[in-house]
Amino acid sequence: MAVVSEVISIAEPWLTKRELTTFFPMGVRTIERCVAEGMPHNRLFGKVVFRVSAVEPWLIEHGHLESCGGTND
Repeated sequence: MAVVSEVISIAEPWLTKRELTTFFPMGVRTIERCVAEGMPHNRLFGKVVFRVSAVEPWLIEHGHLESCGGTND
């Protein structure tokens, strides 16, 4: 299972706040508030960056995003 995790980690890009807004219906300021609430993020060369695979479950868990359909119902 560790190999799968490493492959996903390599294949999934790090996104900036602005890039993250293209995946979720929220602005940069909302993302900054979510980071203050503990949304998963890292720092890369001083910039805050995100992975969609970490952010999406956090948003659902904290009521910022509603899951409709799929296996999360």
